[in-house]
Amino acid sequence: SISFKHNTANALRMQLVLYVLLLKAAPKPLQCKAWCGRLTCSLTEDCGACKICAPPPPPPLASAPPGEAAVHRDAAQHPDVRRDGLGALADLGPCCCIAHEEASLSPYKQDSRLVSGCTAAWCAGRRTPCDACAPRVASDAEESNGCRFCGLSRQRACPGKSLSSMQEALSQAMLMAKAAGFPRVAAAPLHSSVQGALTFMARDGKLFANGQEFKIKGINWFGAEGESGLPGGLHAHSAQYYFSFLATQGFNAVRLLFTHEHVLSNKQTSALAASRAPELHGLPYVEMLKKLAQAAAKHNVLLMVACHRLLADAWPGNGLWYLPDRMSEDTVKQSWTKLAAALCSEWNVFAADLQNEPHAASWGRGWKIDWNEGAQRLGDHVLALCPRWLIMVEGVGDSPGALGLDRPSDGVWWGGNLAGVRQASVQLSDQSKLVYSPHVYGPSVYNQTYFLTKDFPRNMPAVWEKHFAFVAGFTKQPIVIGELGGTYLGLDKTWQDWAIAFLRQRGFGVFYFCLNPDSEDTGGLLKADWTRLDTAKMLLLSSLPSTNVGALRQRYAGP
Repeated sequence: SISFKHNTANALRMQLVLYVLLLKAAPKPLQCKAWCGRLTCSLTEDCGACKICAPPPPPPLASAPPGEAAVHRDAAQHPDVRRDGLGALADLGPCCCIAHEEASLSPYKQDSRLVSGCTAAWCAGRRTPCDACAPRVASDAEESNGCRFCGLSRQRACPGKSLSSMQEALSQAMLMAKAAGFPRVAAAPLHSSVQGALTFMARDGKLFANGQEFKIKGINWFGAEGESGLPGGLHAHSAQYYFSFLATQGFNAVRLLFTHEHVLSNKQTSALAASRAPELHGLPYVEMLKKLAQAAAKHNVLLMVACHRLLADAWPGNGLWYLPDRMSEDTVKQSWTKLAAALCSEWNVFAADLQNEPHAASWGRGWKIDWNEGAQRLGDHVLALCPRWLIMVEGVGDSPGALGLDRPSDGVWWGGNLAGVRQASVQLSDQSKLVYSPHVYGPSVYNQTYFLTKDFPRNMPAVWEKHFAFVAGFTKQPIVIGELGGTYLGLDKTWQDWAIAFLRQRGFGVFYFCLNPDSEDTGGLLKADWTRLDTAKMLLLSSLPSTNVGALRQRYAGP
């Protein structure tokens, strides 16, 4: 209405005057010398660590309409990005709902690029709408690639576009005030607004948490991806029992498997499969996952949620991240949306493994089934919902595979083929959250030809280097093995002894497979009674480094 626009205009004028006055009174900002100069720091001296404390620039638009600016992903590779303390964000233009306050956003959507509640850097850079615009986007069936109501979009049907000139002035004043170091009342911590959560960052081929190199020693716990909907072993012990055991043995993370079908249906869990975990009885599936996260948090154990199946009764499924006839990619995104809404607030849920072993997908071939492209879309979707999570991307299989590694004779494990990264690396909206996570097994699962050569296991470094190990040096993104395991008997023991030593040497993290004793071709850390230990495996894994999560959190805890 006219009255609404009049009142909004007056409010914008008052905010503009306030920010201009604050800008004049603000201290001279520090310029970031370690990165690109786009962001400034509130410290009194240059710490030289902006790659630790600053998020990367937003991504380029996939196909920006004519006349619309694209945001560069890497300022170092694009000298045309401004380096005046405001950076590329100042070039994006206004958002129609720029006056929408930060406090109205979901806390998981706030990061240091958000100067006001809705910006082009969010709506267009992330390619998803902000909270203020989402209802209108959802009601417009024609829109599929982001927010058409914001500065980088066409602004068609935007109720606030008649105020665009004033909003542009306000936007610039707010940007300048932030660059000058004036704090916003509702500002959120970088990458995270969850109290106690560690700030993870991938750089130089390694993983860091709160600026310290972080070593993942993890374990797979399966069952929740199956028809029962619950992790295995809850008939024998409580979830607290297992997390306490793992923490005592130096495991700092759990890869918890789930299925999109259960997330979307959110069916109630069965009491029969969890007689020792009454706190989980009758809970909706997503709430059950949340309770497990909270149980793990009591023991300072991190949790990574991993999509192991699309449908609970179908494994290995069709080998893709979607089902053409039953579950589209958009439906998969809806599942991730539900998970992020429930779990991003849990400080110890730190990572999302997008899809287990997409063995029927291609990589870098320009096909519809290219997993690198699918991973980018899913990864950006998850990061838009929970920017602090790490995004784990597995490899593909051998057919159709990737260029240079697409024959059965190559001996590639499902999920272990990252050869396509040489031609087409994954590019997320925030590269500091990308971790490559191949799967690899030994002779007890399948006797590959390279296990039978005279020079085994001396031949293994070349095999792994060709399949996936090169990625850390080639892309500077870290590697965390998502699955590795076996019976640890005979030839498999020889292989595992070599593999664990290789992981230590190269600094790769790992989620060992598995806690459960009922994995036919690998066995588990626990014996059939879910109580006794496989002492030989425990001794082997005791040599792996593991960052103490509790100590790290305490070190960085506020007063």
